[in-house]
Formats: sequence, C-alpha cells, structure tokens
Amino acid sequence: MRTLLPCAQRDFSSSCALGLFRSLLQEPPVDIGVCMRPEVLKHKLAARSEPNPEQAWNLSRWPSALSQPGPHRLFVASRGAWRGYFVLGPDSLFTPNDCRTPFALLFDARSWTEIPSSPVKQFRGFTYKVPTTTAAEQSE
Repeated sequence: MRTLLPCAQRDFSSSCALGLFRSLLQEPPVDIGVCMRPEVLKHKLAARSEPNPEQAWNLSRWPSALSQPGPHRLFVASRGAWRGYFVLGPDSLFTPNDCRTPFALLFDARSWTEIPSSPVKQFRGFTYKVPTTTAAEQSE
C-alpha cells in the first residue's frame, strides 16, 4: 500500500525539529541530485508528451532536508555530468512494505530544465552537492 504524503507531513528524519528550525530561519528550498542511467533519463523525458507526465524517483532513505516546504529540485547526473533538473511536486509517496525503496519523489516531467553540463563522479543514492543555483538558473 502506498501513502500519499503532503509536504507538511514529509518529515522522516530522526530530528523532527530540523524542519521546524529551517522554516523559522526561512532557509531556501533544498535541491538534491541523483544519478540516472541514460535510458532511464530518456524514459523520464519521454513522459513529457504523455497524457500523465507525472514521474517518480524511488529512494531507499528519505532526504531529511526535503522535509521543509519547497519547491525543491531533483538534479540529474548521467554519463558523468550534470544534465538538468526536474521540479519536485509538493507530495511524495511512502510504501512501508517496500523494504528496498519505500520513498518516492514525484515530479512533472514537463518541468525538465537543462543546465550547462558539468562533470560529476558517479555516486549512489542521492547527494546535496548539486550545481549552484545561479549556474542552474542561467539556462532558464
């Protein structure tokens, strides 16, 4: 069974006060990065022309920094370079019966924004070390 979690209920971190602390300081939204195989990125981008362009990216652990209100971005690295980002939706999914990847970030494939390619070493899971905001916004 999957559970839809609105933004305000997405705090899976061990420190529930972290999200509250960030919101009090009014810190900017957080971006995360993932590595996608080229064929997976191609599939996600192809969804832009489908009747339902909503896509998901599954994770084994929750990025606790995403527990604060968005909009957040999912930066994508493929073939050793950052390629662009999707704007994450306000909701996510939690599937407690899925012990490998119980968390799913949702995004509209039409929100894809290419960025200037910059090299990145392959990594597993996700990272908060993504291209700077100004570099990403220059391509918009």
